Amino acid sequence: MSETIFIAGIQVRVRRSGRRRQVGLTVERDGTLAAAVPVELSTVELDRIVSGKVLWIHKALAQRDTLAAPATVKRYVAGEGFYYLGRKFRLRLVHGAKRLLGNESLRLYRGYFEIDSSAAHRGREMFVRWYSARAREWIDTRLATMRKRIGVSEVKCRVRDLGNRWGSCSDNGTWEHNHGAPFWNLVRRGDLDFEAKRRWLHRNGPQFNL
Repeated sequence: MSETIFIAGIQVRVRRSGRRRQVGLTVERDGTLAAAVPVELSTVELDRIVSGKVLWIHKALAQRDTLAAPATVKRYVAGEGFYYLGRKFRLRLVHGAKRLLGNESLRLYRGYFEIDSSAAHRGREMFVRWYSARAREWIDTRLATMRKRIGVSEVKCRVRDLGNRWGSCSDNGTWEHNHGAPFWNLVRRGDLDFEAKRRWLHRNGPQFNL
C-alpha cells in the first residue's frame, strides 16, 4: 500500500506494513524521502509525527547532497565498465554469443563481461541476475562466521533487486529493505569498522548503479 504526503513542502512516499509498529523515515539513495508506517496509523497522526522530524529531514537531505556522488547511468554498449569484487571490467558485445554462453546470458571471461549483442537491450536484467547469483554465493560463505559473531542460530537470506533501497534485518532473522537502529546495532556487532564503510558507500554507491 503506497501513498504520498507533503510536509513543509517535502514530498514523502509512504509505505504501510502490517509488520511495522512505529514510523521509520529513510532518505533513499535517489534523494527521495520514504516513511515506513503501521497500516492502522491515521494520516493525521502520520502528519504530526513526520512534522516533528522536519529538522532531521532537512539535515539528512543536506548530508546526503554533500556525500552522494552523481548517479551513474549505465549503457549496455561495448566498453562500458562494470565492477565486480573491487575491479572494473569492460563489457564486450559478442555476435552469436549464445553458442558460447550456453544457458547463461552473461559471463565474466578473460577480463571482460560478455553478452550476446542481440540481447544488449536486456543488459540491466542480465546484470541484476548475474550479480544476485554471485552475491548469494558470497553471502552464504560468510553467514556461518557472522552468525557466531552476532549470536544468532539461523539467518534467512534473500537476494533481490530493491532499486535504491538497502537491506536490514528483522527480528525474525529475515533481511528486509528497511533499515533502522536494530539493524545498525547488529552490523556493529559484526563489523566494528562499519561506519567508515557506510560513509564510503554513501559517497561512492551511485557509481555502482545498473
